[in-house]
Amino acid sequence: MTLIEGAVKTIKNADELFDEARLLADAGRVARALLLHQISLEECGKAELLYVSLIEVLRGQLVDLKQLSKVLARHAAKNKTNAYFLPTTEAEISAGERNDSKASVSAFNELKETFHKESNDLKNASLYVDFDGTFVAPSEVILKEHLAEALDRNGQFMLMAMDKLRLVMHWATDLDAAAGEVAALRAALGMDALDRSKPETFEAFSKRLEGMFAALDKKT
Repeated sequence: MTLIEGAVKTIKNADELFDEARLLADAGRVARALLLHQISLEECGKAELLYVSLIEVLRGQLVDLKQLSKVLARHAAKNKTNAYFLPTTEAEISAGERNDSKASVSAFNELKETFHKESNDLKNASLYVDFDGTFVAPSEVILKEHLAEALDRNGQFMLMAMDKLRLVMHWATDLDAAAGEVAALRAALGMDALDRSKPETFEAFSKRLEGMFAALDKKT
C-alpha cells in the first residue's frame, strides 16, 4: 500500500502544480509557469516509476524501497521515464524498418538523453539568472512558445497518469485479486511483445489499453 499511497500523493501534487502553473501563466509569469509545468511533468515520471514498482510487487517480485527512493530523487530518471511516452522519432522508425534493433535502441537512448537535457535546461533557465559573458534573466530566455509546448505535453501526460491512477485505485481494493489481474492484463495486452523498434506494437497496445479503461468505466 506504500507504493499506492505514494502514487496518489504524487499525482495530486502534479495536478496542483498544473493548476498553479495556469495561474502564473494568466498573470503573465511565463518563466515560472513553465517551471511548475516541468516539475509537474517530473512528478508524472515519478508516478510512472511507482506504477512499475507496484506491478513488480503484484507479480511477486521484491522492490528495494531505499533504492527506489534514490531513483525517484533523480531528475534524469523521471525525465527519461517520460521519454517512453514521446512520439517515436524518425531515427527509430527508420531503424525499425531496417530491423536494426541496435540502431533502434541507440536512437531511443539518444532521445532520452536529449529530452532530459532540454527539459532540465529549460527548467534551470526558468528559475535562475544565467551568465555566459552577459547576464541573462529567465524572462529573456523562456518564451510563450516554450510555455505552450510544456502546457500541451503536461496536459497529455496528466491524462495518462490519471487513467493509470484510476486503475491503481481499483487494484487497491483487493491486492490478491489485483495480482491475478496484473497477470491477466499482461497477457491480454501483450506487454511482453512491446518493442520500441516496432511502433505498431505500441499502437496496438494503446488501443487495447483504451478498451480496458472503457470497460473499467462501465464497471465503476
